[in-house]
Amino acid sequence: MLPKAKRTVGASKKNHILFKHNTTKVNPGGRAALLQGDTYVHTLNTSITATTDENDIKTFVFADGRVVTAYWGTLVGMGKYTKAKNVIPVHLMFVWKGDKIVQLYRMFDAGPLKAEIEASQAK
Repeated sequence: MLPKAKRTVGASKKNHILFKHNTTKVNPGGRAALLQGDTYVHTLNTSITATTDENDIKTFVFADGRVVTAYWGTLVGMGKYTKAKNVIPVHLMFVWKGDKIVQLYRMFDAGPLKAEIEASQAK
């Protein structure tokens, strides 16, 4: 679970529109596929760390009651196949309903993993 809220802000019209319409697609394969994707990152890298600076995690409470915790950070791992340092920018958003996470948005730059994927496929 992420740390407690660090900041709250009122809702702006722009943010309200961003979250008002549930237009996102469910992860293909559901939760199992989501977790399998996370596991795959671990099959490509060792010694994975994530930044946890104070400004990396913020919780926003909107005027209409919605609560969203966002993480902007970096995953760093050592490639198992290339032995290169992989630096992956990542953004996560957790939408809360009470004390439960009801939606997760995950965005990251897969570019740094491409060389590792290619090396893992080499024979």
